[in-house]
Amino acid sequence: MMFINLFKTMRNGSLEAAEAAQAPAWTRITPAARARVATVVERKPVQFVLVSTVVILIGGFVELVPTFMVKSNIPTISAVHPYTPLELEGRDIYVREGCNTCHSQMVRPFRSETERYGEYSKAGEFVYDHPFLWGSKRTGPDLHAKAANIPMPGITTT
Repeated sequence: MMFINLFKTMRNGSLEAAEAAQAPAWTRITPAARARVATVVERKPVQFVLVSTVVILIGGFVELVPTFMVKSNIPTISAVHPYTPLELEGRDIYVREGCNTCHSQMVRPFRSETERYGEYSKAGEFVYDHPFLWGSKRTGPDLHAKAANIPMPGITTT
């Protein structure tokens, strides 16, 4: 397609040999011309600060409101309970050693994963996980309790 376009452009155009380069002469910009070039925002910094502050506050509000409503957004699972101190210590070691970089902490809702590991992970199962250890890739095996058929703290697997 590129070659067709190039060919048509060359066929329709004409060659002007030794065409003189043209550029407008440089002129000094007067203060009146500079004032016309400046935008409204540049001329009114106080208004710009106020508008940008309002926009940032609206954006922050939109980002933060869902976190305050997490109880209403995530369905609760009755089998999930807070971690015991021993489970938290094990989780801290898991994070400290960087195991979550290679091992996933969730079963994704793909057919291949649900056939291998069972039912996919629900958001309510991770209510007490801070930080979340879902990961973005899986190099090693999945270490989610459901996938490994290990009883997860507070979750009964069938």
